[in-house]
Amino acid sequence: MSLSGASFAGNFIIQGAGITGGVIGGIFSDKIAGEDPRRRMLIQIVCTLVAAPFLLVFFLPHPGVTILYGCIFIFSFFMVFGTSNVTPLTCDLLPPNLRSTALGNVSAANCLAGSAGVMAAGVFKSWIGLGSVFGGISGLTLCSSAIMLVSYLFFLKRDLGRRPEVEKLMRF
Repeated sequence: MSLSGASFAGNFIIQGAGITGGVIGGIFSDKIAGEDPRRRMLIQIVCTLVAAPFLLVFFLPHPGVTILYGCIFIFSFFMVFGTSNVTPLTCDLLPPNLRSTALGNVSAANCLAGSAGVMAAGVFKSWIGLGSVFGGISGLTLCSSAIMLVSYLFFLKRDLGRRPEVEKLMRF
């Protein structure tokens, strides 16, 4: 496959999975979360746990292109499926006058993390190979799941319970 063909196919797989995961994830999350916003974070945790192992395919000696693309599709699908809960959960946690600031910070953090990830991939590529870099994303995804699980178990219920108090304090 040519470099341009591989680039197109790779981006098509990732973006197609992301669009599909975002639409289906949003619909699913709205139905499942219902009146309990804690379910949104739980959906995100489950999605990252499901997605994480699929990039381990890069550690295989010679995975076929079809298997590779399938695993990338599944990883991207579940990651975006879970991420579709970030904005609604932020809105459940914060009063209206803080939501834009919080979501702006989330977007800025995503841009910085994406840029740092590309830079790190470039640095580590020569040391461990690009396949190992992509496979290593599975470990980072599991770490993300663990952090969200701790937040879910120890902080989310408390923080959701504080919201009415925060709204009263924020009114001038």
